[in-house]
Amino acid sequence: MIILGWIITIIGAVISITSLSSRENYIQEYNGIGRRINSGEIEDAELIIFIGIIIAVVGVIILIAGYLKSSKNTSVKTDKYTNSFDTIKCLKCGNIANLQEKFCSKCGNNLYEQRNKL
Repeated sequence: MIILGWIITIIGAVISITSLSSRENYIQEYNGIGRRINSGEIEDAELIIFIGIIIAVVGVIILIAGYLKSSKNTSVKTDKYTNSFDTIKCLKCGNIANLQEKFCSKCGNNLYEQRNKL
């Protein structure tokens, strides 16, 4: 999903930048000659610039969603007895206790022996 977001964002940016460049070149070319500028062609270029910006914004939204999804999947994993580095899960009742505690506050299980078995 992240790769798709980058691809769509880049495509939108390229479309916008190319259209902007074409618009500026068109204006300079016809103003330099002294001819009247065809406003229809400039409006078309501006519409393409706007479409490119919308495509780029959609790509950024997909990128954000992809990074948020991947951050949920890459959380810190510990062994099955603990849910973080400072806590331990009691094997008897499932209570989450501080790693420094010797006994579970809910059931009284000996957490010191449990840690030594790990």
